[in-house]
Amino acid sequence: MLEMDFKELICEVRTFSERLRDLSGEVELSIEIAPPIEDARIAQYEKRWPKGIPNSLRELWTTGSEQINCPYAWTPLDGDQQRLERIFEGQDSIYGGVRFNSSESIFPGNSGYDQNDRDFEYTLGKEGLSLWCRSAVILDVGNGDCLGLDIKEDYDDPPVVYLVHDDDSSSVISKSFKKFLSDWAQLSFIGPEYWLLDYWIDQDGFIDIDKYKTSELAVLLTPSKPKYEA
Repeated sequence: MLEMDFKELICEVRTFSERLRDLSGEVELSIEIAPPIEDARIAQYEKRWPKGIPNSLRELWTTGSEQINCPYAWTPLDGDQQRLERIFEGQDSIYGGVRFNSSESIFPGNSGYDQNDRDFEYTLGKEGLSLWCRSAVILDVGNGDCLGLDIKEDYDDPPVVYLVHDDDSSSVISKSFKKFLSDWAQLSFIGPEYWLLDYWIDQDGFIDIDKYKTSELAVLLTPSKPKYEA
């Protein structure tokens, strides 16, 4: 399993979010990071997981943060606008940020979907509905889609699935939760709505950060100086 220091991750999320204030143009931003979860409460949540809470998720909650809500939206000006359009063709704004659902609401099957609902099966496909039903939804994308952890696979560090709400294209986008977090950080926590991630999805459906726009995006979202510097 990939090694990850969740305390460092939380610091990275906070630092990244705070520096966004100095970007040109209009920035909408929130930074809410809860402390790690208490032992008594994690014992309660454990009961909702058939094999216990996956280690990677447990580590996030117990050593990093119980809940992170750091969304951002950015509409740049002038030169930054042109640079943004070179990365995301035709777009004049982007959004993203780590914003996981509350720990108490995350458990397998929390989407509320019914495996026997034929209407949903027709829309999502049999495997798509199965993914929605067995996964633990961790993030609401904002357009009806979600991110989830598929506990059918590696229970220690489950793969991350992109759950599509209106067709049968739900799929795994990262082989593990820790890898997803590591890669998402390299992508400046964009989206994760699919049109924002699409350029970085490889032919096998996984996030691939080894593309030239990764560094361009990082530079774009790094202010050259404080906005209100004298």
